[in-house]
Amino acid sequence: MEMGKRRYRTVLGAALLLLAGCSAAASDKERSAGNPASFSAQPADSGQTRTVEPRTFKDTDVQIGKKTIKLTKDLLKTTLATETDSEEVKLRFSLANVSGRDLKISHASGYRYDFVVYNGSDQENYTWSNGKAFTEALIMRVLQNNESLDFSETWNLTDNDGNPVPNGEYRIVLTIIAKVELADGEQADPEQFSAEAIVRIER
Repeated sequence: MEMGKRRYRTVLGAALLLLAGCSAAASDKERSAGNPASFSAQPADSGQTRTVEPRTFKDTDVQIGKKTIKLTKDLLKTTLATETDSEEVKLRFSLANVSGRDLKISHASGYRYDFVVYNGSDQENYTWSNGKAFTEALIMRVLQNNESLDFSETWNLTDNDGNPVPNGEYRIVLTIIAKVELADGEQADPEQFSAEAIVRIER
């Protein structure tokens, strides 16, 4: 036990010495640069020194590799309405252009939308696309200002195995599978392609 304590003190002492040395070296670099908000990087193949400023990102920016993508909001609005009876839930949903200008919309295939049904415990009961096949053809169109794409589907109150779901409250999450053509470095905020609704099943 005593040997273990001495070894622990030895390792801890070495770590503290190493940390102190690194802190002193960092302080020397900051004094030589004369700017505590930046640091100097010395390239291995040249005698030049470059100053790298800390990077900041907006809340609407996402970093993908070395590229910064701007998530653009207020382009589209997805809405979902439901009608429920003892046999099915009817869904009517749309993707509306609210940008104030025409937008080029594309779907990579016939898989243009999907919806998932969750029970009261937030467990997935049903996914509309489960077991379905879709065409691979690219679908493109211009969605004019204030124009919308309208769709309708039904859920027959079964789970993914075809079994009837019990009575209760369910949450339906709808997603439009589409892409908007924007300037390089911009992407439509994904939240604009989604909508939710709560339904109650009573037979």
